[in-house]
Amino acid sequence: MRPTKIARVMTALFAMTMTFTLGLAAPASAAYPQTSFYNCGPMGCDYSGTEGRFTWYNRTASIYGWMWNCDIPGGAAVAFEAFAGSTKVDSKQVYGDEIGCQGLIEYNLGIGDTNRPGGINRIKVTVCTDEGWTWCAPPRNYSRPF
Repeated sequence: MRPTKIARVMTALFAMTMTFTLGLAAPASAAYPQTSFYNCGPMGCDYSGTEGRFTWYNRTASIYGWMWNCDIPGGAAVAFEAFAGSTKVDSKQVYGDEIGCQGLIEYNLGIGDTNRPGGINRIKVTVCTDEGWTWCAPPRNYSRPF
C-alpha cells in the first residue's frame, strides 16, 4: 500500500522536528534565546503551513524553518512581521508555488533593524493560500523571551 501525500509530508515534518528539537540543526546559536513556531494555513495543516524557530539577537532575529503546500492552486505564502512594541520594524515573505505534498521549502532569513535601539520584541506569522494574501489563517504572535 502506497503512503498518502499527507503521510509523506507528516513523516518529513516529524524528522525535521526531531532534528530541530534535539538541537542538531544549529548548535552554534545555542547561546541566544530561541522560540519555536508552528502555523497552519487557512485550510489546516494537512494543506499548508510553516514550522521553524526564531533566534533572538540584540536588535534582530534570524528565522529558520520550512513551509509546505499540498496541492493548493496558486501556491502558499508566509509573512513574517517584526515589531518593536506596536511599531512594525521589518517584514519578510516566503512563497511556494504549488510545492506539492512531497516537497518542502526551507528558508533562513534575517529580520529586524540593527540600528533600532531596543530592537524587536515580537514577530507576527501569517500563512496564506496564495501570494495575493487573499485567504489567510489568523496570524500568531511570538514574543522574544527575556
